[in-house]
Amino acid sequence: MPDDGCDKTRHHSSLVVKEENLPPQRWNMARVLKVHLNPNDNKELVTTVSIKTSDGVYRRPIAKLILLPMGEDEAKPEHPPSPTDTGNYS
Repeated sequence: MPDDGCDKTRHHSSLVVKEENLPPQRWNMARVLKVHLNPNDNKELVTTVSIKTSDGVYRRPIAKLILLPMGEDEAKPEHPPSPTDTGNYS
């Protein structure tokens, strides 16, 4: 397991960000940049993730996210994102 606690099946995953004040068809799409473990838990549970949306990079609790199913060819990115990555993964 990588030292940042990242589960490779979740890293770079596509997801939808739930917004309390918006209807579901207006929720933003995002990509997982980094997972964050609960520092007070020895079970290594993920509590929050850093995500990239079209509006920027945010840290959100996993309860506010809906993970989208991934196809086989999406499961592993060809290369890790660069610091100047724009988030265009098409």
